[in-house]
Amino acid sequence: MFASPQLGVDLGTMNVRLFSQAKGLLFDEPAAVAYNRQADKLMAIGQKAKQMIGKTPPHVDVTYPLRNGVIADFDRAKALLQQVFKQSGKQLGPSFKKPDVVMSVPFHATSVERRSFYEIAKHCGAKHIHFIEEPVAAAIGADLPVGEPVANVVVHLGAGKTEAAIISFGGVVIWHALHRHRGATLKG
Repeated sequence: MFASPQLGVDLGTMNVRLFSQAKGLLFDEPAAVAYNRQADKLMAIGQKAKQMIGKTPPHVDVTYPLRNGVIADFDRAKALLQQVFKQSGKQLGPSFKKPDVVMSVPFHATSVERRSFYEIAKHCGAKHIHFIEEPVAAAIGADLPVGEPVANVVVHLGAGKTEAAIISFGGVVIWHALHRHRGATLKG
């Protein structure tokens, strides 16, 4: 019997990344989805979909299903993650069934928005789903001492927002975000 693979998922506004603890980075492409409304069919995701922007007939939509780091189009985001899992599953082989998933979520995400991320991952076959807030994930990725009683400043420059956070004792102490076209929000 194979152990469940452990996957890290970053479903972002402009890019989606899938990382396997065993195999490294499995998927890193634009979070674009090309969908044929007439045929009710997904045509492409990632780089292939992005290359279709401005080159499709009116019945084909090329969209990015996330806005400001949260899911704006549930069905397209679900289709995107399903295809990412399907493509990446080929690289992992038979051990890919029912992966354990750690998914990054924006610090500002509401419980409803977090539930959308959870439902999409569950629908794609995730066995266990754990969330990590994006600033904490960035600090861990930068090998900062996040669990210690020292202040670590992390700045995340995303497509939908720019976030700055101070992290100490493994959590966010204060956070500030500038949303694209929406101004600043201060939390903390």
